[in-house]
Amino acid sequence: MDWGLPILSGYALGSVSWAVIIGKLAVHVDVRRRGSGTAGGANVGRLAGIGWGALVALLDVGKGALAAYVGMRLAGGDLQGGMTAGVASVVGHILPIWFGFRGGKGIATFAGVCAVVAPDVILPAAAMWVLAFALTRTVARASALAAAMLPALGFAIGVGPDQIVYLAAAGYAICLRHMPEAVAGRHRRRRIRRLA
Repeated sequence: MDWGLPILSGYALGSVSWAVIIGKLAVHVDVRRRGSGTAGGANVGRLAGIGWGALVALLDVGKGALAAYVGMRLAGGDLQGGMTAGVASVVGHILPIWFGFRGGKGIATFAGVCAVVAPDVILPAAAMWVLAFALTRTVARASALAAAMLPALGFAIGVGPDQIVYLAAAGYAICLRHMPEAVAGRHRRRRIRRLA
């Protein structure tokens, strides 16, 4: 099978940075130069308000789902085509060719991909994220924890072995992508407590 078209289509779709587009429309700034410096819904929410941040997150979920769906169609309905295009879309979100290779962390885009290639894991993963956020009170740490738990969740609910491998590889990559901000956030809170 030719993987070129799923990869190219997934990367092109993932490279559409809704955070940058909406950040410029809503607050007239490049969100990559403010707040956390990343092009994602959480940073747009900090800078422009939770409504705009939620819109960016939904659009990022949508582009991940669309990339996976298109990849499957290009691969003749093969799930691996969807997974391949999905990985490419997450790479595109993180390193967008249309926006100078400076993007976000990929969690919302990856959630959209999972909705197509591993839909059974979505609700457990969302519940895990909500629980992690309730305990940590930070988006970065909740996202890192939820992403790291994806292969275990997939195994627990009985998804296929290819899907578990995919969830492990992409989930751990996204976990590592979130770790610097998660650690930095913890250190900032410690400094604030020392100064209080």
